[in-house]
Amino acid sequence: MKNWVENLAERFIEAGIATPEKILGCTDEEVLEIEKFYNLKLPDAYKEYLLKFGKRSGDFLRECEIYYPHILENREAAETLLDANTDYKLKQSDYVFIARYGCQFWFFQTEDRNPNPPVLRYTEDSLKPILLAESFTAAIEMVANEYFEREKNPLLNEDSKFFD
Repeated sequence: MKNWVENLAERFIEAGIATPEKILGCTDEEVLEIEKFYNLKLPDAYKEYLLKFGKRSGDFLRECEIYYPHILENREAAETLLDANTDYKLKQSDYVFIARYGCQFWFFQTEDRNPNPPVLRYTEDSLKPILLAESFTAAIEMVANEYFEREKNPLLNEDSKFFD
C-alpha cells in the first residue's frame, strides 16, 4: 500500500504538475542536518514529505521557499517579517517550512512531538498567525487540490485558502 506522499507524487504526475524526473527528495542525512541545524525533531509526516519532495516537486509550490537547502533560511526570513509587523515571536520549537515572497510564512510546532502537527500561517501586517489546517498533511492536501483544480481549469479565478 502506498503512503500519502507516493499517492501525491502520482497525482502530480497525472495532472502534469511534475514528471518523475522533476521530483527529488532529501536524503536521510539531509533531513538529519535540518534537525541538527534547528535543534529540533521534525514530525514524521514532514519527514516523509522531505524524503519524497524535499528538493523539488515539479511546479508544485515552485514560487515558495520550501525546498532544501533554502529551507535553512526560512526561520530567519520569518523572524524578519515578524519584527517588521508585530510583537509576535516564534518559539524555539516552531519550524518554518515555507516562506513566500518575504510577506508570508507557514509553520508548525514541534515541542509536543505530534507526528502530523497543525499548520499555522502568518501574513504581513497581521498581528498573529492563524490556524490554516489541523495537520501538515491536510495543509499540503489543501494546496495540492488548488493546484489540481488550476491544472483542470486554468481560467478558474477562486481565492486560495492556502495563500493570502
